[in-house]
Amino acid sequence: MPLDLKITLEYWNTLANLTILTSTLLIRFSVSAVTNLLVFNKNDTLTNCVLKSAMLSAGYFLVIIFIITPILIITTTENFLKPSIIHDFLIHSVIAMVTVLIGLLSLVVIILLSGWIQPNCSINKP
Repeated sequence: MPLDLKITLEYWNTLANLTILTSTLLIRFSVSAVTNLLVFNKNDTLTNCVLKSAMLSAGYFLVIIFIITPILIITTTENFLKPSIIHDFLIHSVIAMVTVLIGLLSLVVIILLSGWIQPNCSINKP
């Protein structure tokens, strides 16, 4: 027995709006981490790992915005050319879920490594 979900276009529109808002906020966090690291001027492996993971998370959250925007465009038009069903958004939602997970893992790496860098920097200074 197949599962037939009836999800309204208003729901998809709200979900796309919230996903884009969340992704832009997380991009801003990643970019602020990158700018702080660039100003920090320390060139070691931990700082380079944090910088790379911040760039990865910003890139993946930018991909989420580009993937979710067609859902937002389709669900906000008033005159639909064809009826939309859940299978129309399946590829977009799967790609968005995978990139959200990778982006969040990159953010976790940023937070863990930046917490590791800070105590080590204060110990090394006289």
